[in-house]
Amino acid sequence: SRLMQTQQVRPQLRSNCLWNSSRTVYNIPPTGTSISKSVTCEIRISIALLAPCKVCDSWHADQSMKKNLFVSSFFLLFFVANVTWSQSLKLSNAIVIAQFDKQEDRYALEVSLTEMLAEYKIKAMPSLNLLKQGADASVLVDDTLQRDLKTAGYDTYLVVNVRGYDRTFKPATQKISFAEILDMTSIYHLYRDEATSVSFEFTFFRNNEVVQRNILKCGNISDRNSVLKRFRKKLPKIIEKSWK
Repeated sequence: SRLMQTQQVRPQLRSNCLWNSSRTVYNIPPTGTSISKSVTCEIRISIALLAPCKVCDSWHADQSMKKNLFVSSFFLLFFVANVTWSQSLKLSNAIVIAQFDKQEDRYALEVSLTEMLAEYKIKAMPSLNLLKQGADASVLVDDTLQRDLKTAGYDTYLVVNVRGYDRTFKPATQKISFAEILDMTSIYHLYRDEATSVSFEFTFFRNNEVVQRNILKCGNISDRNSVLKRFRKKLPKIIEKSWK
């Protein structure tokens, strides 16, 4: 075996250091190196590693402080980031806006979502009730209309669209205004051929600013009807946990 126990380093070499003077040191010498050379090399390395206690204490204390500062900062950022999204939305009302190119998809989702919110005593209205047939949803940013809706008890706007298929998504984090999101065009439909799952993203606005985002993934889908069925089955959990 190339693993050999080296000579004991004299206690006085370690008397002023944190290292235990009775500690046994091992070394694996390179091929062709004699035992005597191995011992000499090991002793040099051991001496080089030794340092007075004050230096060791200072270095270890500095490293420990840096580590603790980093860990504390990480958990503080994690806590702050999650407090915002973990707090309940306390949703009491919503104008529901579904972003789909197909009118039938938009109608189906707005009606389904409005009905489910009503079951939880949340006053909701589909945006199609406010728009003339074929009108663009961007008219919802009109100050006069928003003022009238607020008088009627609506101060929250819920935009829902399809985030994607057959993947796990996280809520978007970029800042976006209510006007900007209404100008966006969805490239997805309620169902895509051969897709096995679809993820919906919910974005809530108050005073034209995002206040919360959620993702709902519906799996085991096979057609448009199965998407709507899974949507209605899974949505109550999000309503109870994050919206009420």
